[in-house]
Amino acid sequence: MKNTLLKSLIAIGLSVCIITFYSFLPQNETEDHPEVPQTKAPQSGFWGSRTLSGECPIVDHDSWCAFACIQYFSSKEISQCELATELVDISYVGCCYPPLEDETLPGYDEYIRDYNKCFDGIKSTDFYLFASKYDNRVTAYPLYLEGDIGVKEIKETTFPCYLFIQDGADGHCAIATGVELNVLPPSMQWVVYYCDPDDGQMYEATSDLRGIFEKKLYLQMRR
Repeated sequence: MKNTLLKSLIAIGLSVCIITFYSFLPQNETEDHPEVPQTKAPQSGFWGSRTLSGECPIVDHDSWCAFACIQYFSSKEISQCELATELVDISYVGCCYPPLEDETLPGYDEYIRDYNKCFDGIKSTDFYLFASKYDNRVTAYPLYLEGDIGVKEIKETTFPCYLFIQDGADGHCAIATGVELNVLPPSMQWVVYYCDPDDGQMYEATSDLRGIFEKKLYLQMRR
């Protein structure tokens, strides 16, 4: 992704330099210089689908959006609370059963403290290694969509895939079913279709005419 961003920035820089340079040349002098290739503009396209095959998963707890998405793609039969248990590694408690409300039990405070870890969610940096235990098609690097960043890679993406929606320090995981790119130079607009496990409904995230979303969107691609 860093290489894609760097290439995009370089392409933008070259275009600006070329336009500025030629704008200061007398008209008859341009014929003495070879034509410089221009960066090819992105093409409109649609990849994937506007709907999800089968039912959209729904979270069993507010902080388990990632577990709901992993559960959907998992090749194993596993519940969201079992995924949470696996992540926090609470061997003697588990996330599938609420704690007994008995403060007289030995180690009760530690018990509650460990149980509450079940609802901390998952860090984005830990997502791939954890998800790959259950989904052997998930890839290691997320694809960032903004402007013409991601245009090349989106054509190679298999849908549906994971979608991360970042709002400041907070993040949300959903399932992207398809992506649409509408180009009418100088404007370009992305539309990402996704199902949200918070309520099991389909939504659209639409960028502005510069290709920039209100919140940062990343596709965790699948093979």
